[in-house]
Amino acid sequence: MSSGVEYFIERTEKRKKYFVKYKDYCRLIKRELTKKFGSVRVIVFGSTVRGDYNPALSDIDILVVTSRKLSSRERAAIINFIRNKIIRDPEAPFEIHIASEKEHREWYKKFIDKQIEI
Repeated sequence: MSSGVEYFIERTEKRKKYFVKYKDYCRLIKRELTKKFGSVRVIVFGSTVRGDYNPALSDIDILVVTSRKLSSRERAAIINFIRNKIIRDPEAPFEIHIASEKEHREWYKKFIDKQIEI
């Protein structure tokens, strides 16, 4: 087996744990974000929630909803905090979205077909 194929198989196996335990990771994200940044809502949507994900190709869409619109710098701080302080795995398949309540209501709700709020 070539090293490329071995890497792909190994990477897929590593990613599976995130899909199997996505609710646990999202609860941890919500708890740690609330401690650091105040009250937030964490919503999971997309193929993970629908159950039609592929661990090799899909990501876990997480929407962090805040009470007010955040600046680009504040959004980056939240994403970096999640990636570097909570998850700590650069290959973790999380796609993190940040939105205010208004952005969630007026934009995300238009295309999210199924979601779970943590």
